[in-house]
Amino acid sequence: MEENRQMIRANGQSFLIEIKCTQNSTWQGVITWVEKKQSLPFRSVLEMIRLMDSAMASGAVLPGWE
Repeated sequence: MEENRQMIRANGQSFLIEIKCTQNSTWQGVITWVEKKQSLPFRSVLEMIRLMDSAMASGAVLPGWE
């Protein structure tokens, strides 16, 4: 599968989503928090959404975003 990239902006935060592959009807890839210049892999869409939510809720670096 070809990589797919998408920039998402929400609540003053920007995220670059890179979908590496799709398995089990969900996405796997890497999410980059642009403002903090930090990246984390994710194994499902739900995990990606939770990472975005945690970043937007605090605006500060969280344990998962170190």
